[in-house]
Amino acid sequence: MFNKKAERIFGYFREEVIGEDIHRLIPDKYYADIKARYEKIAALTKPESYGLPMNIMGLKKDGGEISIEFSLSALEDEPGELTFIIFVKTNTHTDAS
Repeated sequence: MFNKKAERIFGYFREEVIGEDIHRLIPDKYYADIKARYEKIAALTKPESYGLPMNIMGLKKDGGEISIEFSLSALEDEPGELTFIIFVKTNTHTDAS
């Protein structure tokens, strides 16, 4: 699922990201950590969340970055078949000036 808000945040249409590697939305500097989390979840006997959400930068289609909270979980669709669910929310800051 890549909803309308995600389309606005990242600048991609749903069809451009569904089924693609998450690397499209994550800068290189975070990719190794996320890949390691993915591999640890995939190796578990019972799918579950791995670790706490990460505050990282997301990569927009235009090359810009946006502050996001990223978490990764797995769901077993069928015995032995894992679907990875990525939750992203933008980090918003309020200015107290």
